[in-house]
Amino acid sequence: YRDFFAMPLQKSYLSYSFYGAAGVVISNTNTICCTRPTSSNQKQLILAPTLETITQWSPATHEIVGTLQLTEEAKPKKPLEVALISISPSGSLVAVGYSNGGIALFEYPACSLVFYVMGHKQNCSITALTWHPDSTCFASGSRDTHVSIWDIASREKTDTLRVEAGPVGTITGVHFLPGDLLLAVSEHSLRIWNLEIKECVTHVIAPVKEITCIAVDPKYQRVICGTAGKLLYVYSLENLPELVEMGTLERHTGRENPLLSIRWHPTLPVLAFHGKDKYIEVWEQFSEQAIQKRLQRKTKRRKKAQQKDQETTANLLGGVELAEDDETVVRTAMTEFQHLFRCIGQNSVTAFDWLQEGIAASTDSNNIELWKLPSTLNTDTIPVRGGLIGRTGHSSTIKYVTQSHDDLYMATAADDGVRLWSIQNARLINVIAIEGASCLQFLQGDKYLAVGTTNGHIHICSLATTETIQDVAAHSGVVYSLRLRPGSQGLLSASRDNTMVLWDYLLAPGLTSEARVVNIEKAQTIELTDVVYDACFSPNGKFLAAALQDSTVKMYYADSLKYFLSLYGHKLPVTSLSISFDSELVVTASMDKNIKIWGSSYGDLHKSLYAHDDYVTAVAFAHGTHFFFSASRDGLIKYWDADRFTLIQTLYSHHGAITTLSLNSDASMLLTSGADRSIRAFARTENQIFPTEEREKEAEEEIDADTLSRMNAKDDKKLPGYHTLASYHAADRLMSDLDLVAKELKRISDRKEEEGPEGEDDEEEDDLGLDEASPLLMNKTPIEYFVWAVQAIKPHDLPHTIALLPFEHCTQVLRLIDTALQGNKHMTIPVELASKIVLCIVEQHGIYLQNNGPLLVILNRINTTIKERLTTLVDTIGFNLSGFAFCQQKMESEDNVEFFQMSKRLMHKKHKRPQKEAPKAKEKHKHISHKRRRNAA
Repeated sequence: YRDFFAMPLQKSYLSYSFYGAAGVVISNTNTICCTRPTSSNQKQLILAPTLETITQWSPATHEIVGTLQLTEEAKPKKPLEVALISISPSGSLVAVGYSNGGIALFEYPACSLVFYVMGHKQNCSITALTWHPDSTCFASGSRDTHVSIWDIASREKTDTLRVEAGPVGTITGVHFLPGDLLLAVSEHSLRIWNLEIKECVTHVIAPVKEITCIAVDPKYQRVICGTAGKLLYVYSLENLPELVEMGTLERHTGRENPLLSIRWHPTLPVLAFHGKDKYIEVWEQFSEQAIQKRLQRKTKRRKKAQQKDQETTANLLGGVELAEDDETVVRTAMTEFQHLFRCIGQNSVTAFDWLQEGIAASTDSNNIELWKLPSTLNTDTIPVRGGLIGRTGHSSTIKYVTQSHDDLYMATAADDGVRLWSIQNARLINVIAIEGASCLQFLQGDKYLAVGTTNGHIHICSLATTETIQDVAAHSGVVYSLRLRPGSQGLLSASRDNTMVLWDYLLAPGLTSEARVVNIEKAQTIELTDVVYDACFSPNGKFLAAALQDSTVKMYYADSLKYFLSLYGHKLPVTSLSISFDSELVVTASMDKNIKIWGSSYGDLHKSLYAHDDYVTAVAFAHGTHFFFSASRDGLIKYWDADRFTLIQTLYSHHGAITTLSLNSDASMLLTSGADRSIRAFARTENQIFPTEEREKEAEEEIDADTLSRMNAKDDKKLPGYHTLASYHAADRLMSDLDLVAKELKRISDRKEEEGPEGEDDEEEDDLGLDEASPLLMNKTPIEYFVWAVQAIKPHDLPHTIALLPFEHCTQVLRLIDTALQGNKHMTIPVELASKIVLCIVEQHGIYLQNNGPLLVILNRINTTIKERLTTLVDTIGFNLSGFAFCQQKMESEDNVEFFQMSKRLMHKKHKRPQKEAPKAKEKHKHISHKRRRNAA
């Protein structure tokens, strides 16, 4: 007890959790998808990726309708970004590929998650997604050069297509073809796979270095391959599985750039494609009759030209006649396709899709452009711009974010201007058109906003009218920092021109006291030896600190502006600094990836911390504490204790470099922003965390990641996909459950031996001894607990979970399955699940099972039982199908209508109802209606 009480108590901290995000309309990924309404009641929507979520936009109202996102259980710890979106032909499912190699399936329009699983190698982004025409499965391709087939019914990966020989590269396109074939295109080749035998039956080397995208026409006759140049290669699919080259199409673009995507119109013989520019080119595919007419015209022109050449040659040779050339015009891609027009956007197009009456295209400026097109397209068609979705977010990196003093508003600055937001609902309030904004500061009272720009000006803006009241040419370089002076005296500005300027407030003259506005006037200038990246006053108003490019921090007396001391220690320029609430500590951040904690009284270094993997961009103390936050270009936010020099918490949220952070007055809300153009909020919770536990969790995660990388390095070709952390933990839990079941079965057998033959007539529950059973069984028998444990494993993790089990546990699983299949209805195991488990074990340990006689007997008994159960299930399903078919025929014969066409029949009767109807006819109609309702019930 003395040792226990002598142990130091661990300090607990309140954790921060993700609260919400704003500012992103669409990510810079090459994907956007439009829904296909199946009825007149449904409206077409645009599915746009917004970093880790998918936002549904209405093209009619330009408003958000809903979102698709992973659940908290399925969401990984580190942030992931949506890479591809694909809607099933039926419109009821949405497949999503992520940048980390994960695959998610959502039900639509319910927007509920069906499953999320790591479908490809870790950190290998999904580059291709396609659906089978009957919506029963879909295929995905990735940077790991593999193609995976996903079954919707079983919710798991069924096959993985791997290339054993030949050039291999990133999968740039996949598409299902008739005859159970799959077209998979990589950067260097085109391959057609036979899904029945899982073999590549056709392999064509690409005529160019890189194929960037593909598209197959709805009739499965042509496949078009986009390249990194100006040419598109066309192949014929009429003689599957052969690929016949048809020629090339040349893009109408000024310079060569990679083609990003190709899409066919859902109803018209029209296709469109775009590259890394502002243009979307629309081409038309001619009908067969038009193609034949074009070939005939070209043949006639060629014959006329040949005749003229022959006549000219004969005259030169003295009347000698030459043999006629019977060559006909060869059918090429240029005879089948024709360029119609181009849609020219305001910015570079990143992705597009067809709307019912136009095109929706995402751009790199964080918006979606809409074009309206007529129902018939030709060379005279002029696309009309239909609108712009996404005027709320910034189009470039957010440089600065700050919060108002009443914690109700926030302001963000970027090259395209300043935006004012509401913190409660993350809605845009106003836009201030100031180009090149670099820093912000709310003035006292939150009625005015000071904006520093890249050209050295400071703008004083009124938040009520969003107008610039005063424009001051403050510096000759970029204004990096704006801070309030203590005592509401004015402003402090720091610039690239090696100066700091103190500004005083003054009231501009007006007609009335209410009309007078706040202006600023230069009070004093401080010349420094290098560029000033950040500057601030201490909370007690005693010191003024400046972070310089020469890797030092200069401190001055605030009243006299005399030099006090310098903080030396950083090896690269200091980017940010902050002073604690009691003015005792100074924390500085630098490009050398370190954070240093100093004492403000003597400039002594308390601790130097290697904080991030990239240079640190911002630090800020939490008010009333010695805790501070740091942000870096590595995309991480870290929470520190400056007294104990410990890392409290790491926040993973951003998808790029973080440029700025801001804390409110009581440190209950943290705002960050950066290169991903998103504003992210983190709220302080009541959950307590301990730094030692957090470090232990991080160490366990690293160990698990190393274990998975070693296991996946073996590349087990017997199983589709790769081992994941979920399957690893599922195997661990299953082994523990198997040990518990084995222990309970041994206890029951020992009890039966002790009781002898006298206890054979006792009830089953007395024989099992449930009163002495382990509470971990949850009041279940051992066989019931085993069935429950196996059913708790997710279908897509089951094969890898069984593969991770040792051979001893696999033999135990076989014996338990045999017992469960022979048991009563409460102890039985589903036949499909039992079959899947047995097949996995046989595939993994087939050699060892062949030489084990007792296990072969168990396998034969399981095989016989499963066949009997499957035969019974097939008979039941066949009986039900026959019953449904009989009901369908009876309803059609009695009502004289087709099945499920009741609405059409009623509408037809409504329009063609006779003026007078006999009473008998009414009674007959009433009788039929009652009979129909009875049959339907």
